[in-house]
Formats: sequence, C-alpha cells, structure tokens
Amino acid sequence: MQTAIDVSPELKAAFESTSTRALYATIDDEAVLLKDTMEICADPEEDFEAVKAKINECCYVLYNIGDNRWILVSFVPEETPVRLKMLMSSVSKALKASLDPSVFKKDFFATDLDELTFVAMNRLESADDALADHEKEQLAAERNAGEIAVQSSASIQFQLTEPATAGVATFLAGESTFMTLTVNPDTEQVEMGVTGDERPALDGAAFVLHRVEGKLVFIMFMPESTPVKEKVMLTTCAKPLRDQLVGLGAAIDVKVDCRAAEDFDETVKAAIEPEEDATMEYKPRFKRPARPGRRR
Repeated sequence: MQTAIDVSPELKAAFESTSTRALYATIDDEAVLLKDTMEICADPEEDFEAVKAKINECCYVLYNIGDNRWILVSFVPEETPVRLKMLMSSVSKALKASLDPSVFKKDFFATDLDELTFVAMNRLESADDALADHEKEQLAAERNAGEIAVQSSASIQFQLTEPATAGVATFLAGESTFMTLTVNPDTEQVEMGVTGDERPALDGAAFVLHRVEGKLVFIMFMPESTPVKEKVMLTTCAKPLRDQLVGLGAAIDVKVDCRAAEDFDETVKAAIEPEEDATMEYKPRFKRPARPGRRR
C-alpha cells in the first residue's frame, strides 16, 4: 500500500547535495523529516560503519553509494509499534517518488543492526546474473522480508476487545440497525462503539455495521481529514476485523468505503442497489410485420 505523505524541504535539499553520503529520516505526524546527515569522507564502504554507528532508532537511511546511486534502508527494530511498522512500509515508495525514484537502485530492510552491513547491501546492489536459480529465489525472499514481516504482524493485530466481542454477538442476535467499532491507536485493539436504530454521529473514523433491506453492510468510514497514520491503521485493520466478525457469525453482504458523513446514506444505497445502466434504451417486444397491402 502506497501512502501519500509530505517530505520536508530540508530533506529534499540535502538529497540534492553532491557532498551527501547519507541522510537519516523519520516519520513525524504527517511528514518525513530530516533527522541528520553525513558528508562523504571516504569511499562508500569505509563511510558505512560511521553511518551505521549513528542509527539508534526506527528510521530511514538514504545511502549514496556513488555515481548518483542510492539505497533506501528501512531500519525497523522488532519492538517498533506495529502501526509505525506499517507506516514505514507504506510510505517508502512515496518517499522515493518525492525525491527521484530513478536513482534508487535497491531497498534494504533490517530489524537488527547486525543485519545492516555494507556487504549485504552491496550483494543486493550487485547484478544477479551470476547467481544460481535457488540463490536468486533466496535473494528475492530476503528483499521482500520486510514487507512480509509487516503484513504478517499486522494480520494478528487489532483484535476485538472482550466487551466489543460481546457487543458484536448481541448486535448480530438482535434487531439494532447500526453498530460502530473504533480502533484504539494505543492498545491497537478494536473497541465497542455505539448501537441503535439511528445513524451514529460519525464525527471520526470508524467501522460501521448497518442492517438495511435485509442485508448486513460493513462500512469503513474514513473522512479525508483523517491523519495519515490513522488511515494506514484503519485500512490495515479492515480485513482482520471482517474475519473476526465472520468468525462470530456475521454474514457480511456488502463492503463499502465512505469519506463523508453527508454521503453515508447515498453511498450505502448505491452499494446495495446498483443503478441500472442509464444508457440502455427501451426496446419494444418483437412485432410481426403486417402483410403487404394491408394498412399498418
């Protein structure tokens, strides 16, 4: 999942400098910010240990290996909160696109500083032609390890709390028309919202279960004003949450995304009652032509 995010002017300016060996960047609120820089002192391999020594937290390291070729390093320790792991994964493409995607030759993902070596990065940068097929497969697996780890960790997160689980069971067994569920960013759990027959206020991002015309509709309500981190979290949470609801007996008929409270009813209606193709013209039933010489 690619996420739009701002890249600070300071980071862009430092990236354009011809004397830069490495840039350290972090995600803060709605932007990727420049944390630190290192100038070129020696050759890329000699400079790398000094660059590595300054890494002490989850961050991006943009490493210049020479001739305007860069590697984007994502350092994401295992103890990093899952929502930040997801954000690091989803923002990386947008970060490169905001700078110059053509100069980034490889991505490198590490969860431990011991994994972060110049030899490992150089192996990723080297051509694969001399490798045997099984070595190419192993190398491809290593390149994708970061994204796979993030997806795997996300899939077991966002569990329904016990009160929310009980509330869902009550909703499914009852007659209420609406139920909302919200994600707590601190606990990374899905909590009980409100139930009732009147549409909820929808003053923030939430998941809504809605009974309408005999169907159960699952709505991800996410206003455009929702912060980027929360958008990533809700988008990632949606499928695991639906799986849990199905496990509790929810027969979800329709899945809908809605961006504005004023569009809620119309969005749901359009999803459960698709409009007929307005371009289709009415064609009368076939009528046998009259015999020649008779009045029509």
